[in-house]
Amino acid sequence: MTDIVMNHRTAVVTGAGNGLGRAYALALAERGASVVVNDLGASTTDKGADRAPADEVVAEIRRSGGRAVASYESVATVDGARAVVQQALDTFGSVDILVNNAGNRRPSPFAVMSEEDLRAVLDTHLIGSYLVTQAAFGHMKERTFGRVIFVSSNTAAFGGTGLSNYATAKAGILGLARAVALEGHEFGVIANTVMPMARTPRSQAAHGAIVGLAGSATGRNATTDSVPGPPPLTTDEVAPLVVALSSDEWTGTGSVYSIGYGRIAEVFTAVTRGWYPSDPSSYGARDVIDNLSAIRDRTEFGEPTSSPDERQLIAAFAPRSAGTAGGATS
Repeated sequence: MTDIVMNHRTAVVTGAGNGLGRAYALALAERGASVVVNDLGASTTDKGADRAPADEVVAEIRRSGGRAVASYESVATVDGARAVVQQALDTFGSVDILVNNAGNRRPSPFAVMSEEDLRAVLDTHLIGSYLVTQAAFGHMKERTFGRVIFVSSNTAAFGGTGLSNYATAKAGILGLARAVALEGHEFGVIANTVMPMARTPRSQAAHGAIVGLAGSATGRNATTDSVPGPPPLTTDEVAPLVVALSSDEWTGTGSVYSIGYGRIAEVFTAVTRGWYPSDPSSYGARDVIDNLSAIRDRTEFGEPTSSPDERQLIAAFAPRSAGTAGGATS
């Protein structure tokens, strides 16, 4: 069976100097894509800047006969984001694939999270993903082709101790990815999200800090690495999913995929059928409490693909007349 071929595509991978980003850049280059390896070069504790990580990945790609160029711009500024995309256009003539991988972690208990630690994480993960995607989006529309991969986290969907800033940023990415998928679909711009669970230098550094903050590595305070079971994937084991999502063959958009511990799965958002007060203008708080079981009943549910789609589901689930199941107040 032949693997994916990307000889005619240019990819931009942010945060590509180490860890998962490095694995994505190498995997895309191995399949023939020209790659812009973007990395500011901050340490695992989010300090400083260093050109060496991006340069080393570029050198590795070139030694293997691939095409790559280094970018050292910060994705967290408009000028930096535009410069990353412009480098792809100037060097390779297009931007076809964008992997929004740049990130940082600054663990802290929520009660004492500093504004600096909040904004630094939001700026890199969420604002950076927004700005680089916006810079690339117009070019992708013109060519009627684009593959945008956003990198979120199961922390965004399910929470995690000591990572309120990280969870907030990664949850914002889920909304951003859905918006880009909806606006880009008619122009051939496809956007999907991955939630990788892999062991990287940055994740290991954060793991140690979080365990220290929580005072425990079990139960509700557990981190991913502390849960019993198979080990997290290596970065190379996550890369094939990102390559697949980047390929011409992938046509689905707006989805979220969790990968780790030997499994790839889709993560989706659903709404229950819910409870319909017989008179929405006169129900009270006590009625909500008394009908909580109907509100939370998952026997029947829908999976909206957009905000208007949820409104259509509400209409579809509505009882035909007062007195039907779910239509009366307590």
